[in-house]
Amino acid sequence: MEAAAAGREVELKLEVAAADLPGLFGRPWLRALAEGRPGSQTLWSVYYDTADLALWRSGLVLRVRAAGRRRIVGVKTRGVVRGGLVAREEREGPLAGGAADPRRVVPAALLASIAEPRLRSAVERAAAGERLIPCVSTRFRRRTLRLRVGTARVELALDAGEVSAGRARLPIRELELELLSGPTRALFDVALRLAAEAELRPSSVGKAERGFARLLGEEAPAVRAAPVPLAPDASLEAMLRAVLAECMRHATANQPAVERGSPEGVHQMRVGARRLRSALRLLEAWLPPRAAGELSRELRWLARELGRARDLDVFLGETLGPILAGRPEDAGLAVWRDAAEAARAEAYAAVRASLASQRYALLVLRLGRFVDGASFRGRGAAPLAARAEPEARRLLRRLAGRMRSLGERLDRLSPRDLHRLRIRTKRLRYACELLGPLFRGKAPARAARRLATLQDALGRLNDLANAEALIAQLRERTGAATSPEAARAEGFVLGYAARSSAAGRGELARAWRRVARLEPFWQARS
Repeated sequence: MEAAAAGREVELKLEVAAADLPGLFGRPWLRALAEGRPGSQTLWSVYYDTADLALWRSGLVLRVRAAGRRRIVGVKTRGVVRGGLVAREEREGPLAGGAADPRRVVPAALLASIAEPRLRSAVERAAAGERLIPCVSTRFRRRTLRLRVGTARVELALDAGEVSAGRARLPIRELELELLSGPTRALFDVALRLAAEAELRPSSVGKAERGFARLLGEEAPAVRAAPVPLAPDASLEAMLRAVLAECMRHATANQPAVERGSPEGVHQMRVGARRLRSALRLLEAWLPPRAAGELSRELRWLARELGRARDLDVFLGETLGPILAGRPEDAGLAVWRDAAEAARAEAYAAVRASLASQRYALLVLRLGRFVDGASFRGRGAAPLAARAEPEARRLLRRLAGRMRSLGERLDRLSPRDLHRLRIRTKRLRYACELLGPLFRGKAPARAARRLATLQDALGRLNDLANAEALIAQLRERTGAATSPEAARAEGFVLGYAARSSAAGRGELARAWRRVARLEPFWQARS
């Protein structure tokens, strides 16, 4: 990806540990890349909105920034965030009439200072005649350094201060790397080198976002997968970049939800990591093998870290929960519930530690560089400029054939083969979701839904094995089954899981029949 056009901002945001703030710019290799001397200034920004935050809800940010004697009005779109990389539209201009205190700007002067007619009109429509008032403010010391990185020019801005939102005060310790010109990968090259030497963490939440979220009382939501933005006539290279970018967005956008302890956030981040691994495998003919292999291994690590917490969520909510609902006073079941909840708390603490680790930071930055700057190529495969649809059909046919070769023997499959069928079903489902926009009509979405049902039915057959494994781990960890009540309750839990597994056989057969009747939209058109 090359540098954005005028009026479009591309930057990489990272949170900085307090201990690393003072010496971050002092590295000799940074000074060797520097163009000129570092700069420093205090910035005071005030974000305006209506009383009900209509601009923010519409995806617009209206800011007055005080920098020395200058007063600058800026309008930004919220933009697209992926693993700390933010791309959005931004327009700035001098404040009409001036104002010593940015909190005292007259709303008419604000609107008059927006030079771009389209953005001014968007702000007016969103405000719908309501008065604009100061809602969030930031005050911070900014140190800047401009770098020449190959053919690219990058500005580093190190900010330390606070966000004010109502009575809340939130610290700012943030490094922004803004692309001035050249390829986006330069941002990741600098960030990766810094992250190997300091405690940095990619951030998907900016200063204004933190303030408005506090005003709204919103917790970071879990983020689901979105359709890949692909036109039916897209090229292979466009397909590669769009598929990998969406998979990365899905995984990394759930970081804030996971950190606040959201079970759905854990689930979605784990799904995102798995989808991205499947995408790397699906598209391997056009990817640099060494880099793709290293990323796949690190994504497997992340999925495993999340998996422990997810398994305990499922055990407590879907296996133990229904039994406890029918026997709320059972002391033995309470023993297993308490043991599982303690284990889950530890698992969530381990996940948070993983997301705060250097290993995770480097993974996200390497993913970003790979998605935005990888040298895709066809090693004997179709050229990158070719239309993607014929190759997508070939990939889907291969996955569908592998799944059917097992599924046609469904009633004779061993537990091991059923697990293999679940993996093949999942890969075909993800491929239908990711490549489906290349095909017209509703067949890809219908196939993805039916494959998801089949995948769930296959997953439920593992309930008994999962329950047995978790109870064994909890018993070893806590000695939970030493009392007669707990031993009796263990029988309830395993019996419930066994009945669920047996009932799943009928559900599985029905789900397979619906998949077998699917229109094979991946077949070549006659």
